[in-house]
Amino acid sequence: MPISLLIVDDHRVFAQGLEAVFGAEPDFEPTAISYPNQVIGAVTARRPDVVIMDVRLGDVSGIDLTRQLVAMPAPPAVVMLTAYADVSTVIHAVQAGAVGFLAKDASVEQVVAAVRAALLGGSWLPTELLSSLANAYPGP
Repeated sequence: MPISLLIVDDHRVFAQGLEAVFGAEPDFEPTAISYPNQVIGAVTARRPDVVIMDVRLGDVSGIDLTRQLVAMPAPPAVVMLTAYADVSTVIHAVQAGAVGFLAKDASVEQVVAAVRAALLGGSWLPTELLSSLANAYPGP
């Protein structure tokens, strides 16, 4: 049974590029959308296993959309992929329910690995982001 993946990014070329990357994987069935107002409907209709979500979708917050998705019955795992990979954004994304977080300069292999980790119930934060979090919040 193929893994259903929804890719949400308001930059269509980027979203379609990720769709092509995951379309080349033998076990994925990706769909890319570029309009944030379609996200809830697409998740309700398609029931994806994982959603790759941009943090900023024009005037819409991908973090707010993530919060809405994880509140749904049988929610998909959400992996955030963004150009805004600062500590505050990571914290807000994780608090909203994201299980993975990557900067858009991540390699294709890292993006695929993050999605596969989310499928297995794991999480994904790059080492440099974990180091930044640890430095921002020292102590036990």
